[in-house]
Amino acid sequence: LKHIGGLAKAISDAGGPSVQSESSSYVQINGKVSPGDCVVLGAGALPCKRIIHSVGPRWVDGTKNEEQTLYFTVLNCLQKASKENLSSVAFPAISTGVFGMPEEICAKASLKAVLDYLQGNQNSTVTAIRFVLYNPTAFQAFKSSFKSIILPCATKQCDKDAAAAVSNSGQWLWADDSGSFSPYSPTTAAQLTQEFSKNPSGSFQCLINGKSYMIDFASMIQT
Repeated sequence: LKHIGGLAKAISDAGGPSVQSESSSYVQINGKVSPGDCVVLGAGALPCKRIIHSVGPRWVDGTKNEEQTLYFTVLNCLQKASKENLSSVAFPAISTGVFGMPEEICAKASLKAVLDYLQGNQNSTVTAIRFVLYNPTAFQAFKSSFKSIILPCATKQCDKDAAAAVSNSGQWLWADDSGSFSPYSPTTAAQLTQEFSKNPSGSFQCLINGKSYMIDFASMIQT
């Protein structure tokens, strides 16, 4: 936990001297943090509750369990965040700096860990997970992995939720800004039924309270 370069140094500098001193004290008492593990310490002067210091793997050649270690790094951070009753977590592209982890592998392992955590911890206090990426190539890697890993599962869950809503109520429902479900007007509901029967994976534009919405049947997400 020596914050002498890269993002670690930037966070330590922004947080003030207490960030490094607290990290050094932790290591002196508990020993070094191993790759794949993390520790939650104070945030110093930063505008957040805590800093989760993690140690990602150093990339060798892909045969040293680097991807699996990164997966557990992200997973352990999320578990520690929930134990601290934190509601949001922000991650960088761990190990892609001086440790040399390829961005595509980092994105794949990180988002797989997020998906597995959320599916296995539905009562977690963590409700917002962000990846803060300043490198355009890292952004593209995470965008691609999001589409292939997260989005298909999110779509399936939305389909299940929508099917349950229609099955239980016998009508089309939409969620307002407060999260409450309300029925569409009879005219709009009839149009939705007609369009859905034509193309269940298509979309339909309609007016709700004077505003235009595009209903995506494939994901049942308001866009």
